[in-house]
Amino acid sequence: MSPTSPAASALASARRRLSTPPAAGRRSRGSPAGGGGGVSKKRNSLGGPGPHLVQLNLDFGQSNLGTVTCSGCGMVYSAGNQADAVRHARFHASRRPAAAAATAAASAASASAWRGQQAVKEFFNGDRIVRVSPGAGGGVGWQRAKEIFRLMDEELGQGTEPDAYSGMLVLLYVRHQSGIVGCCIAEPIRTAYRLLPPVEGAEAATERDTEPLPAQCGIHKVWCQSGHRRSGVATTLLDAARSCLYLGLQVPLSLTAFTAPTPSGYRLACRYLATDRPLVY
Repeated sequence: MSPTSPAASALASARRRLSTPPAAGRRSRGSPAGGGGGVSKKRNSLGGPGPHLVQLNLDFGQSNLGTVTCSGCGMVYSAGNQADAVRHARFHASRRPAAAAATAAASAASASAWRGQQAVKEFFNGDRIVRVSPGAGGGVGWQRAKEIFRLMDEELGQGTEPDAYSGMLVLLYVRHQSGIVGCCIAEPIRTAYRLLPPVEGAEAATERDTEPLPAQCGIHKVWCQSGHRRSGVATTLLDAARSCLYLGLQVPLSLTAFTAPTPSGYRLACRYLATDRPLVY
């Protein structure tokens, strides 16, 4: 028998390794689980490399994600979007000087400045609710009230010409030594509509029923300075509006309606009317 050459021995060893199946669960180092040599790369339908995806937000049920409305400036923005948050911060800051100036003007109109106006209700602590109109008292109270209208629209994120309120019932809450802290504007109405329940996740209801219902008192706007909220100012103004709108008649809650409210206004209407489907007009 002739001796085996080194080359033949190496060839035989290689053949034995190739013919022996690998043990279960074993794969060569560096190979993917699906077999084949090297690491595969995802490719798109055109044959090029797949798109580079970036995770922008992680939603784990946080309450500060999604579309929100700022109660201070009225801007609607996406709380989870960094660019939106920056734009909101700039917009909010730009409105502060105007709001501060209007607040100063309202505070300057102290309680003593409104003693000549018609008082519809007075309280033991010196607070009063006064009614103002363009012709009453030579129009002085109405000119002062225009500053309140500007402040109110600034905080509610709305814009209305002050003279548009001239035919409505305008009530101002005068707090002793603090000046004007609240305003309610109401008007007579004949019909209103019931709000439908808000959709899941929404801050307020936005859709109304199509069936008209009888109504008498329309609350066009109600506002309270931020530092005096949750002290009964808005509720007291609403009660006074229902009492003063018609001579000798107290409008019942069931015939009181609001204009399309903001989220905070919707919550106020629900609390005041004791229903989750208030009337709107």
